[in-house]
Amino acid sequence: MPQHDFPVPGPVRVQAATRASDLTVVADDVARATVRLDPTRPDGDGQALAESTLVELTGDTLRVEVPQWRTRLFGPSARLRITVTVPTGSSVDATSGSGDVTTVGRLSAVVVRVGSGDVALGDTDDVDITTGSGDVTVASLGTGQVLTGSGDASVGTVRRFLRARSGSGDLVVGSVTELEGATGSGDLLVKELTGRAVVRTASGDLTVRRAVRGQLEAKTASGDVHVRVAEGTAVLLDCSTVSGGLRSSLEPGAEPGPDEPALVLRARTVSGDVTVQRTT
Repeated sequence: MPQHDFPVPGPVRVQAATRASDLTVVADDVARATVRLDPTRPDGDGQALAESTLVELTGDTLRVEVPQWRTRLFGPSARLRITVTVPTGSSVDATSGSGDVTTVGRLSAVVVRVGSGDVALGDTDDVDITTGSGDVTVASLGTGQVLTGSGDASVGTVRRFLRARSGSGDLVVGSVTELEGATGSGDLLVKELTGRAVVRTASGDLTVRRAVRGQLEAKTASGDVHVRVAEGTAVLLDCSTVSGGLRSSLEPGAEPGPDEPALVLRARTVSGDVTVQRTT
């Protein structure tokens, strides 16, 4: 199980091309960058792949590159589990075909391009993720972009801004200040909105479980729009549907004061329903 160790004075930039191998980057309070290469099978092919993998540190850039490897006619091909440990605040730029990419700990920036692999990130300030059919999970981010083809995407906390797109996958966002989100046939869920969101789907449903303040623009063709507004938040409603239904349980209220929370809600559907309710 080859392991490479490099003393480093501070955060580094990890550049990784892993093909079918899985990559885990751990950010911790360390003064060394460590790369561990574990074959998924204890045979000659796995060991040879590990020994052929490029690992080098040039300046503050740590490169890990898995070479093209022969494909077996029978049985699984050789793959690695790559574990990289770097100082907190480092960055990652990773590409993969079918391998997964995982990060643990706080990183400054993460760029990931994968085909069918899954992506799971911890706390990252800047995020840029593109996947084909893989799923995406991000615990928290400052500013980010997440693009998926058929995979689902889930982001916990968005401190500043998120742009998210999915073809047929679902999008779930926990707490968000500013969001631009769109899906084709997938559903889009926002658990808590405290700023501005522009969300669109073709046939998926749009749901905001708790809107505290700000602006919400929701548009869908055949999907439904469900919005729950926090108690005490004044709401300006501008909703319409061509053949769907409109339902609101909100009581008319006075114009809010300058320090009181308010929400501007604009919702448009073609055949879907629009429902607006209160929540605690």
